[in-house]
Amino acid sequence: NEDKLVVDLSPLRFPEDFDTVGNELKAIVQAEYNLESFMYSGEEKEDSEDEGLNIVETEDQYETRPIYQLPPFLVGWNVSRQDGKKIGKYLAETFDTIEKSASNSKKQRGVKPGKGRRSGGYGIG
Repeated sequence: NEDKLVVDLSPLRFPEDFDTVGNELKAIVQAEYNLESFMYSGEEKEDSEDEGLNIVETEDQYETRPIYQLPPFLVGWNVSRQDGKKIGKYLAETFDTIEKSASNSKKQRGVKPGKGRRSGGYGIG
């Protein structure tokens, strides 16, 4: 029962560095967790998927086009769910993408256990 953990490097917007960053990322995870990885470049897609987008290939497409119109450059690993969470946290620390103000609970303050906002709140029910 394995999941895929995938990192898309296309939001970095430096296609000339994708191979270098991807190889370094693979080496870091290989050294830390001893896992084999795979790489996929979306530029190998067939044209049939891009018919509705009218994408014109230019040298500066990574500077001007929205992220959803760029071909993905993926680095991934086949891992168990538990290992995937560990590696995801490790990669978030590596890329410094952890939100420092994120709370652990989405529960509102002052709401008693087992009671939600929809339960009336006025002693009804």
